[in-house]
Amino acid sequence: MSARRRRVRQPTPELRCVCGHQVRRYWRHCPNCARALRWGDVHDVTGAECFNCGWIVSDRFSWCPWCAADIYEEGISSEQPLKAPKGFRMDARCDWGCGGGVQYPMSDCPWCGRWQSCNEDERFEGTAPAAAAGWTTG
Repeated sequence: MSARRRRVRQPTPELRCVCGHQVRRYWRHCPNCARALRWGDVHDVTGAECFNCGWIVSDRFSWCPWCAADIYEEGISSEQPLKAPKGFRMDARCDWGCGGGVQYPMSDCPWCGRWQSCNEDERFEGTAPAAAAGWTTG
């Protein structure tokens, strides 16, 4: 009788640090070697990157959710917050009540540019890597 082997799905190469440790999208640092990670728009998901930090942003954002740079462009950036701009999902609402959505682990709201706190027990399903992402828990 032959034993059935269950095939284990391997992570995609872009979700590994150069040290080989598996990481999750948008983590700021590798939890294994502490190397800073940068998530540019290499797969042309949104068609936009922040001019200041080089991270992927939506062309509809007014502020970079990673470094809080003002990236508003007349006629391009959205006047009203979008629930889920292309390439991003909404995990939580802005702490400041601007109506914008924030995806873990964004440190700043892409609509008002204000810093976001994170309590992963209340706001996010599963285990949120707060330390690896650079968020504080509150």
